[in-house]
Amino acid sequence: MRLRTIFDSKRWPLTATFDFREGQAGEVIQAAELLASDPVLDYAIVKLKPVNGRQPLCLLQDQISVPEGKVVAANVIQHPHGNPMIVALRNNAIYRADYPNLSYFTNTDSGSSGSPVFNDNWRVLALHKRWQTAPAAALNGVATGYVNAGTQIPAILAHLQGHFPTVASVIKQSYRS
Repeated sequence: MRLRTIFDSKRWPLTATFDFREGQAGEVIQAAELLASDPVLDYAIVKLKPVNGRQPLCLLQDQISVPEGKVVAANVIQHPHGNPMIVALRNNAIYRADYPNLSYFTNTDSGSSGSPVFNDNWRVLALHKRWQTAPAAALNGVATGYVNAGTQIPAILAHLQGHFPTVASVIKQSYRS
């Protein structure tokens, strides 16, 4: 499988900024290369130059299911449009878990695609990709008309295993459960 280049000349070289909060510039790390991507699942894995002292995020390895009547949280840490970090904890319930997708009410701002979606134990459930209309969606009995959507992490890991096994192996060796 050939990688579809997701970077254009205006955005390369790509960087990632850690600890970017209001009033803090953060630490800028240069991207080394694009390792894997998929436009259908809407993800890209980019290798960063070494980052000292950083631990990988904890990834949820199992498909998400939401038992009838149970509330499962979906918290999003986002940097909309490259702005300082916003933690979305408001209205943070999963609406539907239709593998490989995850729909949730958590508030996000435009430009937050690629943000991690966490459960209340801070395990990454999905990567945020968009909002979508959902005419039947209701939170606490109030119609919302839309939900946010992400790709479940197990679907991304399975895709990596099938199409980019070397990348999958490196990720499995480095992530915490």
